[in-house]
Amino acid sequence: MKSNVFLVFPSAGVPDNKSWLTVYASWGGVDPCSTIRRRSVCIFAPEDLPVLLARREIFANKFYITHFPVTLHCLDQMLYNLTVSGRTRDLTAYRTFPHVL
Repeated sequence: MKSNVFLVFPSAGVPDNKSWLTVYASWGGVDPCSTIRRRSVCIFAPEDLPVLLARREIFANKFYITHFPVTLHCLDQMLYNLTVSGRTRDLTAYRTFPHVL
């Protein structure tokens, strides 16, 4: 929706020039990857967790349960710990977007 020039949306326009909140994918040659790539996209491993946790995107692509399942378990535990403790991630970056209230 955000990149659709026919919709009146506060930050509509060319996707490459916009800040994205949704999905992070580590593409070949652009972002680091500590493990293998499938179709040029990194399959995240435990070594990638510090990078993932520092990113502001809400989702990450790709995890394979058959390839380093501990990565998903660690990420799940981190989200559980944040929920139980009542803490949140740093929300400063999100407040700067014009389409976030």
